[in-house]
Amino acid sequence: MADAHDVPLKIHNESVIESNLVIYPFTRLGEETFISGPLIKEHGIEKHLENVRTLKTKDTDILLCTTMKSGTHWCHEILSMLLSQSLEYNTKGVLHHMLLDFAAYFMDKLDEVDDPRLFTTHLPLHHLPIHHVKNGNKIIYLNRNPKDRWASNYTFLHGKLGIPDWTWNEFFDNMILKDDLQGGWFNFTREFEKAAQIKTANILPVKYEDLKLVSMRTTIFTYFYV
Repeated sequence: MADAHDVPLKIHNESVIESNLVIYPFTRLGEETFISGPLIKEHGIEKHLENVRTLKTKDTDILLCTTMKSGTHWCHEILSMLLSQSLEYNTKGVLHHMLLDFAAYFMDKLDEVDDPRLFTTHLPLHHLPIHHVKNGNKIIYLNRNPKDRWASNYTFLHGKLGIPDWTWNEFFDNMILKDDLQGGWFNFTREFEKAAQIKTANILPVKYEDLKLVSMRTTIFTYFYV
């Protein structure tokens, strides 16, 4: 069996932000927009999302669901260490190796990845694998103060990956006010918070601001091993 390091993904490397990947203009579907990519443009966003929703995950699979710049990398490393019971970095592969937003790049390689498999995604709950949600498989939902998240996104995306070299005011008008990327932060948050509250899915909510607390690390550990 191969591990996540061996999944041959051209765009999923240590520095995606420095790659030739172009994600803008975003791909629109109804009121939502999604990060673009060559295979998504080739096959269509509807086919891509359908492939994600119909993905048959395993009982041991874990989904790390976050909005962009909410501490995804940090939480991914914590989970990787817990799952491997190791202090080594990237034991589950670099962050973008199993990003569902680019599932078309690795779908045919999933059976080669050792269990437990750790997926990450910025997709909202209604686009997650139906099998995974209905069967109560583990989901980590990570969120962050939207003000800090948007400021981080501006710095992260400014003039990169095809994003225009916007001023802050232009970024505010095109990204924050529209709030439709991956369904938008507000809808993403409302959907996950409701599902966690009424327990329609096996969701552990985690706040970026709480990750540094010992009690939160203990909560994550208990979630995996109890």
